[in-house]
Amino acid sequence: MLIHCFAGCGAVDVIAAAGLTLGDLSPATLKNTRPLRPGERWIPREALSALAHELLVGLIILERGATGAPLDRRWLDRLALVRARVSAGAAEVGA
Repeated sequence: MLIHCFAGCGAVDVIAAAGLTLGDLSPATLKNTRPLRPGERWIPREALSALAHELLVGLIILERGATGAPLDRRWLDRLALVRARVSAGAAEVGA
């Protein structure tokens, strides 16, 4: 950040005239934080792609049930997984 006074005042004086200190211009340090590893980050495009896939799987299972095809435990477990993944994805973005 560049702080300049055309009258020749020092940076501390310019900031003080605004009722601030140099420390006020820096973001607060977050304690006990570390950068996220690549596997811990989510990319919106990838998240939406995964969500679309899960919704498609859920739709296929629901359509299968709607046509009268039997839904055994395996199908119902997969539908429960769809619900869990969609809910987790929504929670991840604060929805």
